[in-house]
Amino acid sequence: MRRAIDGVLAAAVFAVGALHLVWPDPFVAIVPPSLPAPRTLVLTSGVFEMLGGLGVMLPRTRRMAGVGLLLLFIVVFPANVHMALAGIDPVPGLPGSNLGRWARLPMQIPLWWWAWDLARTPSPPAGDRHQLVVAQTPLLLGALVAVALPWPGLADHALVGSTVVLTAGLLLATLLVWRAFEAELIVTDDRVVVLRGPFRWTAPRRDLRVTGEGHPLQLHHGDQHVTVRPEHPRAVREALGLHDDRAPRKGRRA
Repeated sequence: MRRAIDGVLAAAVFAVGALHLVWPDPFVAIVPPSLPAPRTLVLTSGVFEMLGGLGVMLPRTRRMAGVGLLLLFIVVFPANVHMALAGIDPVPGLPGSNLGRWARLPMQIPLWWWAWDLARTPSPPAGDRHQLVVAQTPLLLGALVAVALPWPGLADHALVGSTVVLTAGLLLATLLVWRAFEAELIVTDDRVVVLRGPFRWTAPRRDLRVTGEGHPLQLHHGDQHVTVRPEHPRAVREALGLHDDRAPRKGRRA
């Protein structure tokens, strides 16, 4: 569940960053007048938001992305304060209320907490890492289609509807890319972890059962199981300490 929440929020951050590039004017309007080059600041923050959203998707960059997003959220907070003080409507054509503008300020706190929590996320467990076979080409093509399909709808100048369409397309594309590039099996001294996009499956090695002839393998723990297709099945079997009865050897170091 936590990985799914991270994926949704990361896609939302990426989508908002993309909006900074597609529709910079609403964001330019809330930049405090004391700051120079507001359009450049908006475009720059949008790029960093997109990078942060992508960084959350990958375990090796998740902690760094959390630090970067936390700093970014703090840096752009004065824009939200200026919007509330100046009575600027966040969405052109949709007049907002003073209550709504001020309510945006405490709503930033959960985002700060999320970024802070990401910054404290431990690295993936150390152990033997094995890439899983993933049909990357269909997933990446699907991501391109998900990004391309919303654009005809963006010809409509209704900002809200266009934003919803673009966000949905970017969310689907981000999840497909995540699924395509994060697929591995990690074997440690005491557990086995399977990472596939937002999906995470963990089982202690002592209770693990393995079936299959190598490709694919089925990993069983109690009434739960997962099917994996490692790129190098023999290496995975050796890491699990498998012998003839297809059960992991106890006490063997991963």
